[in-house]
Amino acid sequence: MCDQDHFDEDRKEYEARDLVTRKAEAGGATPLQQVMPLACALNETTHMADAKAFVRWLDRQTPHSMAAGL
Repeated sequence: MCDQDHFDEDRKEYEARDLVTRKAEAGGATPLQQVMPLACALNETTHMADAKAFVRWLDRQTPHSMAAGL
């Protein structure tokens, strides 16, 4: 399962809960000067929220047998 499979629904959920307050307008193509203020706003609370969301995402993934290879 690809993380892209859930990206849109996760984004909609976060936006509906007002958890997305600022974002890079052009995604990965956004110039560094525009992204730096976003990075400066990160703190312990935002790191913990991201970590918890990442763990929830990992828990949703289909188990993969390492014996089967990648």
